[in-house]
Amino acid sequence: MPSHHSLSEPERQRLARLLSYDVLDTPPEPCYDDLVALAAYICETPTAVISLVEADRQWFKAKVGMAVDETPRSVSFCDHTIRRSDLLLIEDARQHPDFCDNPLVTGDPGIRFYAGAPLISPDGYALGSICVIDYQPRQLTPAQQTALLTLSRQVMAQLELSQRTTQLEAINSSLETRVQERTADLTQTLDRLQQTQVELSQQKERLRHAALHDRLTGLPNREFFIHQLTETLAAAQHSQQRYAVLFLDLDQFKTLNDSLGHSVGDQLLQQVATRIQALLGPHDMLARLGGDEFVLLLDHLAEYDDAARLAERIQAQLNQPLQVGRHEIFTGASIGITFSHFGYRQPDHALRDADIAMYQAKRAGKCCYAVFDEAMQRRVQTQLSLENDLRRALRQHEFFLVYQPIFDLKALQVSGFEALIRWQHPSQGVLSPDSFIPIAEETGLIHRLGGWVISTACRQLKQWQQASGCARLTLNLNVSPLQLRQTELVQHLATTLAETALSAACIKLEITEQTFLEMHAETQQVLAHLKDMGLKLCIDDFGTGYSSLSRLHGLDIDMLKIDRAFIHELDSAVDLIKMILSLAGSLNMQVVAEGIETDAQRQRLLSLGCRYGQGFHLAPPLTIESVLPFLAAYQAG
Repeated sequence: MPSHHSLSEPERQRLARLLSYDVLDTPPEPCYDDLVALAAYICETPTAVISLVEADRQWFKAKVGMAVDETPRSVSFCDHTIRRSDLLLIEDARQHPDFCDNPLVTGDPGIRFYAGAPLISPDGYALGSICVIDYQPRQLTPAQQTALLTLSRQVMAQLELSQRTTQLEAINSSLETRVQERTADLTQTLDRLQQTQVELSQQKERLRHAALHDRLTGLPNREFFIHQLTETLAAAQHSQQRYAVLFLDLDQFKTLNDSLGHSVGDQLLQQVATRIQALLGPHDMLARLGGDEFVLLLDHLAEYDDAARLAERIQAQLNQPLQVGRHEIFTGASIGITFSHFGYRQPDHALRDADIAMYQAKRAGKCCYAVFDEAMQRRVQTQLSLENDLRRALRQHEFFLVYQPIFDLKALQVSGFEALIRWQHPSQGVLSPDSFIPIAEETGLIHRLGGWVISTACRQLKQWQQASGCARLTLNLNVSPLQLRQTELVQHLATTLAETALSAACIKLEITEQTFLEMHAETQQVLAHLKDMGLKLCIDDFGTGYSSLSRLHGLDIDMLKIDRAFIHELDSAVDLIKMILSLAGSLNMQVVAEGIETDAQRQRLLSLGCRYGQGFHLAPPLTIESVLPFLAAYQAG
């Protein structure tokens, strides 16, 4: 500790004042400055700091003693001091394993010496620290350490005093405010309360309206509609009241929205809402469910045919051009209708059936309406039952694969197989993929199911290649458009190929022609990754999507499979098949004819130049057990 005689007179006076402090009588802020100065003096360091933790507990801010405003908790010496709950002494930080990489140490100038005492409240809450630092290594005597700890208690007392002062000021301020409020004019207070009540009532009404109405169109929203429909269903149970629910979806809205922009799309929805609203009666409700979906509740119907007539008037209105800014837009709507005679108890069920009828209208060609009937109801119930069975089947491994050979038509030798999934349903027997793949796609189960097919078929192919000695044997796998939008397909295929040690060139992924016609950006990226891996791509059912043959120039395709419909009508389709073969040959694509059922068809296809084919005439789909014997008879040498 420095000699008292080496101090100047002002320094001696300040030291005497510091040593005689009564923290209860000293204003907090000046005391902080003096306590920091005393800490630096006692410990013979150039710098002392009081650091307090910020409100978010992630930063420490220098209260006094340094120009640096904030230090992240992750690098702060103060944080280590608090966690130690005692004096932290670091004589040379660059030699200390916990601090040698700290940016405060490695900087220029870097902190070499640090001694800090924690500031912890009596209830154990960490507030910060008081510390001394130097940019050279040094030591503290036991007396200096004790003095620094004593100063930390002084700072803690000041913080508590400051807190109590703040609390007292807040209490005083609150008391003064209450006195002023008590002395205010009672009439003015009542007036304000009455005005507030009016404003609150108005605000409540605005909030209620906003909660029950669509922001864009001002129409009732789903919640409001469900509430009104629930009341209608309850009333209909006790009377002969007729009602109808109409579910309306604009046709081609997504295309319009994507091409012209969301602003134009929003204005279009507003105009559509206005046109439909103008056709409704006083007991009818139009609501917007979201997107381009609207729903109508026709209450107190005189006749069920009134709903169909309204649907026709709506479609006539929407078939008229709408002027949105500088755009003249033509749109239409698909409408589904359901009626009260189905005896609905739940509003969601009525909406569901109207929605089902709407999709029936879309499938019928759009811009029309469809009425929900018992046949649709049976299909819905069957689909729901099948969906539940599908989930169970995945858990209980009820699916299996069969493999249809693909032949070299001239040599009558097997070049590969197409893997085909089957479902061994416990009550319905063996089901073909047409009966359950659409449901798997709608429910998202297609990803699990498709992943199982890929893993199972690839492992099986590897076994056959090894057992038959034919490493060139290939495998065709059908892939859903939904799988092609998920990058997980790429990773799953890569993992499967690595685990089975299969060559990627042995795998051909069959994708429908419609998928290529309606290709999304995500699909394009996935297909590019698959091609980079070395897998082959095949267009299945080629010719059914009505795509131009010239589009094949822009597609990185390895194989075309001519749809079986053209093979069955070979005489009338011969010119088209010739064009396909000619173009495929110029693009170095293989061509496989599907559905060959007679030897005459095989011979005719050979004469046209088609080398590969499959069909029941050549071989039906084979079970796993029958593949190796079949290969022994028809395998290429």
